[in-house]
Amino acid sequence: MSFWAALFILTTGFIATFIDSIVGGGGLISLPALLALNIPPQMALGTNKLASSVGAAVSAGTFWKAGKVDRALVIKLAPLSLTASVMGAWTVSHMPPVMLQPLILLFLCAVTVSVIRRHEWGAVSTYRKEKKGKLVFMALMAFLIAFGDGFMGPGTGTFLLFCFLSAGFDFVTAAGNSRVLNLISNAGALATFLIHGNVLFLYGLIMAAGMAAGGYFGSRTAISRGNAFVRILFIGITTILLLKVGIGWIIKGWN
Repeated sequence: MSFWAALFILTTGFIATFIDSIVGGGGLISLPALLALNIPPQMALGTNKLASSVGAAVSAGTFWKAGKVDRALVIKLAPLSLTASVMGAWTVSHMPPVMLQPLILLFLCAVTVSVIRRHEWGAVSTYRKEKKGKLVFMALMAFLIAFGDGFMGPGTGTFLLFCFLSAGFDFVTAAGNSRVLNLISNAGALATFLIHGNVLFLYGLIMAAGMAAGGYFGSRTAISRGNAFVRILFIGITTILLLKVGIGWIIKGWN
């Protein structure tokens, strides 16, 4: 690996996890960066999981120490996220990810419109622990999103954040909850990729160094800047995700 290639993945790793720690979507930067170095798709997915697991660990730890995580809730959801991510990583070798793109496109539309229209979302926490319906909803969503994390990766952190917002959490706590579950799903998927030999350690560890720094500074920024800042960035990232998935789907449909 050349010096410039190492600098490239180190820098993109920092930027990706800085954004990912706040609103998700960092995989839109890190995964294409690895693919740009002519790494095969499955190897790029596994290598990205190695690096993003490190970034997620630093970010989740920062939110956890700051008290911006509903610890009881994420502990309940953790086994589902772990199981689903392993299933998703196993499935990626048997089913092309493009099959999920129409569903992702529809969900992104709903996410973006909902957050823009509902200005009160995420301003303050309205989550009530005693409502079992919300717990069932979050358990189902955590499973599906973690499966998607193992299957494709990019964008799933944003979906997790939306899940917690819709349950009544404020933006910062929703981000903290998302990072902890994202760490767990990353670890499950990474284990599967390691078993199948789909990880390039040199690339992954260099990117991981950038992601560790990005994870720390991103989570600290979210905590210090507060809910209004996270909301604006969230709308921006979901819009970019929507455009990327939509344009990619249209282009593949024409070919």
